[in-house]
Parts: sequence; C-alpha cells; structure tokens
Amino acid sequence: EAGDYDAVYTTHPEENHTDPRAAADIVLSATPKQIPVWGFEVWSPIGAPDSWTDITPYADRKWKAIEAHRTQVERMEFVRAAQGVNQFRGALLSKTIYAEALLDLRKDPAFSQ
Repeated sequence: EAGDYDAVYTTHPEENHTDPRAAADIVLSATPKQIPVWGFEVWSPIGAPDSWTDITPYADRKWKAIEAHRTQVERMEFVRAAQGVNQFRGALLSKTIYAEALLDLRKDPAFSQ
C-alpha cells in the first residue's frame, strides 16, 4: 500500500542480463507512481548515476548475501566483482570504501511507467 514505504530499490533496466531487466520492469509497473524507484547495478554499470549511498557499514552483510546465491558464485567470482564495483563507486562518487550507485527510474521518461 502507498505510504508504507519511502522508496523501492530494484536492478536498473539497462542491465545486460534479461532477469535483472525483467525485475526492473515488474517493480516499476507494480509500484505506485508517487513512490520513488531507484535502480542499482548488478552486472552492468550505470552510465550516469543520479545518486549514491555509502554502503561501507553494510558491505560484509552484502557479501554474505551474495555468497548465499550458490548458483551464481559457483559460475563466477560474483562477490569479488561486487566488491570491485562498489569500491570503484566509493572512490569516485563518495570518497568512502564502498558505495552503491543509483539511478532514479522515475526521473527518466524512458524508464518511468
């Protein structure tokens, strides 16, 4: 119900894998228009982030959550990849150790529904 949350976070719709793109589409269509929807990076970098957030205090929890997805971590070093992207974002966007880049999906008419 609208008003029960301040924002929704999903994968950004320019991901190069179909599953994250589909998730972004579903979340955008299911979220009330007045609620902000922010996209984050999984496989593909966001070209021009609208915002960022320091995730340094939560990074270890994020790595453990990724490790729980055995089918992903068996095929590639997904934790290491996420650490690299978040470290890159931390250095460039926020001068912190780890940061998450965000795309405002309601701002861009190409994504807003």
